[in-house]
Amino acid sequence: MDAKKTIKNRQGQSKNSPSSRERSGSRRQNESQASLQSSSEGNDDILSKIPFAGSPSKATLSVAIPASIAGNAQSFELRAYLVGQIARIISVFGVDEIIIYEDKCKDVTDNENRSSKEWVEFACSKWMEFFVKNLKYLETPQYLRKTLFKFDNDFKFAGLQNPIDAPHHMRISEWLPYRQGVIVPGPKLFKGTISPEHKNKGSWVNCGLPVEAWIETKLENNTRITIKMSKESESLHKKLCSDFNKFGRYSEIKSYFTGKLVDDSTPYRKKGIYWGYKVRPANSLKSVFNDSEYEEGYDLKIGTSERGEPVDNNFKLSTKGKDSKSQSFKHILIVFGGLGGLEDVLSDPQCSLDKVKNPSSLFDMYINICPEQRSRTIRTEEAIGLTLALLRPHLLENNKNL
Repeated sequence: MDAKKTIKNRQGQSKNSPSSRERSGSRRQNESQASLQSSSEGNDDILSKIPFAGSPSKATLSVAIPASIAGNAQSFELRAYLVGQIARIISVFGVDEIIIYEDKCKDVTDNENRSSKEWVEFACSKWMEFFVKNLKYLETPQYLRKTLFKFDNDFKFAGLQNPIDAPHHMRISEWLPYRQGVIVPGPKLFKGTISPEHKNKGSWVNCGLPVEAWIETKLENNTRITIKMSKESESLHKKLCSDFNKFGRYSEIKSYFTGKLVDDSTPYRKKGIYWGYKVRPANSLKSVFNDSEYEEGYDLKIGTSERGEPVDNNFKLSTKGKDSKSQSFKHILIVFGGLGGLEDVLSDPQCSLDKVKNPSSLFDMYINICPEQRSRTIRTEEAIGLTLALLRPHLLENNKNL
């Protein structure tokens, strides 16, 4: 896949991050210094510290969640924490795409106090806007947030949200062959001579390192990308970290990092390094299925409900009418309902599926992930974790079979 084609999936964010998460320049510098000093070599391999690398991911996993669950929280603080909880769950299980769909017509028609014209034109509820913006914010590496976001009330309690701590949220002292960055006007720390070709033919990238990186691809400022760092850049990183550990400061920097533009999915697909999730807003349950970003759509669709088939020891991923032993799936979708389940979603006009009476007919599998539950209800955020944990062995096995 062309890397440029996926850049737009990381966009849609505005400049300047929420002030609740901003730090002064001096504080950021102190944190960077502490991060460097915590590494005895200054270039410890992050893979040796955290067991987040697995087999290269050949299949994609998408999760669809109703926007209304954000409105069910009793305060803005709880609402912010709820979104943070969901972001962490889907990151832990390596979800590729999270879809927030409108499920309440009355919430969508109450379309006042949107933060921008873009959200008004999308005709979404305030819960949709809150959900999508906070999910994108949490997925973005901390060193990019100031450039890609602006402050508004939806981020007022972002400080209450636990970080997802995904592999692409790298510290300044950590090294991976891939790194996320944002295109900047020019190098801010590099003191050497900038040749004309560096001004006109390529781009400078802020990757959260002591000095910017250079790529030969010309892109617009504030574009979020993934780059593969060069071997020379690894050596430079090791030297800078070593100098800082010895002298407590950087020596005069007369070089810069280099790399090349790659697709955002490359680290996960080729190296098994989870590289975050994409967020897709959908204006109805129908849109969840019909507006997939995958050309071939979702080849396995799973619905969750207490009225579904119980998941037992004989469970296998399969589509209707086919032999499960010979099946493997490239794009798997799991859909969750709100407080009233998918049955309630289907009964609302916002669903846009008037002719469908039974939600199970929309899916290849309609499952109950907690038979004989001992509580009257299972909250959506609880169901997400339960479902992904229960299906994980099957999802890993499916990935091996592709």
